[in-house]
Amino acid sequence: MHKYITRTLLVLLATLLATQVLLAQTVQFASYRLENEPARERNFSHNPLVLDGNSLDYTFFSIFSKGRLAVVSGEPASKDAVKIPFRIYLRRSGMIIQKGASDNGRQYYDVDIATVLAQAQHGDELVIDPVYKTDWVARRILRVRSMFWLFPLPGC
Repeated sequence: MHKYITRTLLVLLATLLATQVLLAQTVQFASYRLENEPARERNFSHNPLVLDGNSLDYTFFSIFSKGRLAVVSGEPASKDAVKIPFRIYLRRSGMIIQKGASDNGRQYYDVDIATVLAQAQHGDELVIDPVYKTDWVARRILRVRSMFWLFPLPGC
């Protein structure tokens, strides 16, 4: 009987802790200060990230990726695609890395991704936050890998 009560209490405690973490993240997300922009509807592709003018291929995105990264509204391959301002930064173990081009206070229309990834380690999160509230559907969080999934690099 004692084991059953202990096990039940542990499950309850784990559930409460997970709920508290989720609520804290929700509050943090909701309280994130966004700049105001005149209201307008934008259409975003399922993949609004472009690297050197082409849709970003997540399969080959790694710590070694290079090129100019931008967030666009509209179809990325069309001439009508419009670059939108965004913030880009790395997050490691839940902590924002404020070093080099990884800065959640600076906004870009495009950025050299290699300068941001220069501070990255395997497992970090690359967070791409559109500046304006109306564009938040384009927010992306990418897990940084130190190798391609198909071709491991020496020493990895």
